[in-house]
Amino acid sequence: MNWGDIEAWLAMQRRGFCNGLVFVTPVARTACLRATISPFTLLARHVRSEFGEVAEETVAANRAAIAQTELQSVHRGGEVVSAYRVQGETVIVVTDRHAATTTILLAPEYRNQLHLQCWAESADSCA
Repeated sequence: MNWGDIEAWLAMQRRGFCNGLVFVTPVARTACLRATISPFTLLARHVRSEFGEVAEETVAANRAAIAQTELQSVHRGGEVVSAYRVQGETVIVVTDRHAATTTILLAPEYRNQLHLQCWAESADSCA
């Protein structure tokens, strides 16, 4: 565990980018362990707004979501998504739009989660 990561995480919590409860899927945990990297290190990068390998549109959306959350001081921003390459795997860190939970998972798990969420909301909005 890197104390610099812990300090960065605590500083971000004070500045308004709250990640809520943190969940790590077993598959993501295994990928991180194989790469000898702590999921907490990826979480620390996420809360420091080091979004990793995401598109510029995602970076802009992340910044807008964080700004909206900070301005309203109520968690109503958008989802904040980061992606990191870990020994051939893409690990996704996603904080939900209410900043109630942050989940660390592999890219295929994230795509499945998006598909299920989309299906549950309505087939029309997913086209």
